[in-house]
This record gives sequence, C-alpha cells and structure tokens, in this order.
Amino acid sequence: MSEAPAQPNGDRREMKRSLGTFDSIMMMVGIVVGSGIFLTTGIMAESLPSPGLVLMAWMVGGALTLAGALTFAELGASMPEAGGPYIYLREAYGHIWGFLFGWKMFVVSMGGSIAALGVGFAEYVGYFWPGVSAGNVVLSLPLLDVSSAQLLALGVILLLSTFNYLGVGYGKGIQNVV
Repeated sequence: MSEAPAQPNGDRREMKRSLGTFDSIMMMVGIVVGSGIFLTTGIMAESLPSPGLVLMAWMVGGALTLAGALTFAELGASMPEAGGPYIYLREAYGHIWGFLFGWKMFVVSMGGSIAALGVGFAEYVGYFWPGVSAGNVVLSLPLLDVSSAQLLALGVILLLSTFNYLGVGYGKGIQNVV
C-alpha cells in the first residue's frame, strides 16, 4: 500500500475526524435510501402486477446493497486511507484507473445524480405549490426554455453545495435534519 503524500516537513497529514456515529449513520441512510424510495415506488407499483413483487424488488436491491456495503467495509478496514474507491483501484490496478474512476464519478455519475435529485425535489414541491412545474416557463431563450422547477432545482443544488463547501459541520447538520 502506498503512503499518503508527505508534507514539506516529512510528516503525514492526518484528516480531522468531524463525523460521529450518528452523523455517519444519517449520511449512509441518506445515500442508500435517499429520495429514490419516494420517486420510484409509484412507478414500480404501476409496472408490476402485485405489491409483493414491489417488496421483493426492494428486498433484492437491499441484499445487493448490503453485499456492496460489506465489501467496502472490508476494503476500508484493510486500507485505512482517505480516498475510498480511488485508493482501492489505485492499489489494485495502478494510478490511472484510480484517477479515471474519480474523474468519471465527479463528471458523470455525481453530476447526473445530483441533477436528478434536484429535479425530484422540485417535482415534489410542485405538488404543494403548483407554480413550481416543468410547464411553467419563466425564461425563454433561443433553443432553451427554463422552467420554475429547473430554477428551484438549481437553487437547491447551489444552496446545498455551498453548505458542503463551508465545511463538514454544515453539511452534516443539513443531512441530519433532512
């Protein structure tokens, strides 16, 4: 296993432990359960012939998620470094694969999932405030119509990103409340 980058004085930099057990549990519940259970259950119920099949699909998904979580727990225990999947791929396959995975997560996976969560949030707000909808165009540009739902989604993404930028304390506070 490679060492963490040394500081100019030769010391390894230690990360400050800012998350407690409750914070970690709330973060994992938010990551694993998230809003998907609220956004997809109705579609599943409409598509599948019985409620039992909906529950079975969620149980299979839960079992697969548990297998992934246990795998990450084992990797994390065997390689206790900050970096998660980047570190595991770097150690197994080299720096380029760790970098490519990190790049893909940042540019493709996380950006898309954050946008989907923002749109899902705006869709739910639209049930309570009908003015927030994809059909309510508030700005029309050539080749682009911007709806009130898109503006709300963008605003929420920027607000939550700002909290995370300000530090772990702000991000964990929001996650624990939500």
